Amino acid sequence: MLTCGSGDKRAGRCRNLPGLVSGFCVPVVFGGMILLWSFAPAKNSQKYLVWQYLKIRPQEASRLIYLYNRPYSAEFYTSGKALEVKSPAHAEAFFANDVQDFYVVKNKWMNRLPDAFRKRLVLVDRFDDFTLLREELRGIGHENLAGG
Repeated sequence: MLTCGSGDKRAGRCRNLPGLVSGFCVPVVFGGMILLWSFAPAKNSQKYLVWQYLKIRPQEASRLIYLYNRPYSAEFYTSGKALEVKSPAHAEAFFANDVQDFYVVKNKWMNRLPDAFRKRLVLVDRFDDFTLLREELRGIGHENLAGG
């Protein structure tokens, strides 16, 4: 409760009111910033990408394969099941079955993918700095990354 002693009033207001208002506003603004930060996804977090993969994968055997580099958070959110391959040439071994796999590559590295490799993939979505792709199984006939 704000009280004003005699002589503390100026034009019907207390002199401490600006201090009280600023003292109240600082915690409210700070608390709001914490709430906004806690709901915003971290830029390097793979949580939503992994969630999307788990939601759309057609079978349990489908793998999540990171090309070039797998962030730690991908390993965390997949309980260590996300794979990492250092090149598309190594990833091509996963095309040799009837399992639809999913690939993740950093957006800045998309141009590293050879055209023959791109033709086997379909864009699913982009998550901050990463692109999620799914393998196009032969005979399914969806548009692939090479535009075909």
